[in-house]
Amino acid sequence: MLEDPLTREIRRQNLAIKGSSELEAAEVAKRRDQILPAIDTSFCQTYKTFIVLTKDHLRVYNGKNGRLQKYMDGFKNQGTSFSQQDKETSDYEGDVEITAMCFDDPHRKIFIADAHGTVRCFNINSAALIKSFSATRPAPGQPQPSLSLSALRANEICGMKYYEHDGTQMLITSHCNERLRCWDVTDDKVPTKMLKSVTGGHFNENIAAMTMSGHLGLVATGSFVGDITVWDFELFRPVGLLRGHKLAVRALEFIPEHPLLVSAGSCGTVCVHAVRGAPVKLVNVCLGKFVNLEQDMNCHTNIGITSALIFYRGV
Repeated sequence: MLEDPLTREIRRQNLAIKGSSELEAAEVAKRRDQILPAIDTSFCQTYKTFIVLTKDHLRVYNGKNGRLQKYMDGFKNQGTSFSQQDKETSDYEGDVEITAMCFDDPHRKIFIADAHGTVRCFNINSAALIKSFSATRPAPGQPQPSLSLSALRANEICGMKYYEHDGTQMLITSHCNERLRCWDVTDDKVPTKMLKSVTGGHFNENIAAMTMSGHLGLVATGSFVGDITVWDFELFRPVGLLRGHKLAVRALEFIPEHPLLVSAGSCGTVCVHAVRGAPVKLVNVCLGKFVNLEQDMNCHTNIGITSALIFYRGV
């Protein structure tokens, strides 16, 4: 009988479920799921662990020996009433795809967002669910309206950033329906309150990437057509429109201590933009552009960029 490469790998490493601990058994049982591509990866500084996020599960690895410590999956539709027609369509799923994650500032809690606009907050150490919230969820005591799948997926969260200011802990979420929301996540014992919400910065185009700078008081969002909108965080209104990409903007990062924004896109370009705080003549101007090229048979081809990481050393 022919074996697939993953089965051969498991046999080669002699990972047997019999006689092993529950965690090792779970590791073997889930190996086939782990071939899913990672949506995001991050390092938890408090517990010295690596977090790997895929569309249907989250894995926590020990940062010293690389062993699997936790495996979290089964993110269900919570408090959502679907019509029978939606349940009979091929798009209906009991589990919701995970789309984004971020830590709080002490790196003791992790926020996980899904394709229906729900955010779940977990204790990283114990994996206990602390709370969950969503813009489509009614206030306490109010009935849950019946929502279509299309209405829920319009609220898909494509990015999250944690920000703390004057004792208030906030979570900024960007949604595929061109909307930005800011939530008060200070108190874990009370329902999460939406502080502000705004839309209209991308001319009806979906948001593909988002970042935030507390130092500059700015939020930047990139669309699938290559436009970048810069928002004033305090007023939650657009203050600039940046150009430089022909396809989707996949990564956005502010450079610490400087009024500069770096963007990378599917068109294979990396752009450096000046934003508010720079000399007036340079604000919202693309200062430089780099192209990610590959040479093949005397022909240069742009290679799309999916993520970017900035290393900055102050002078």
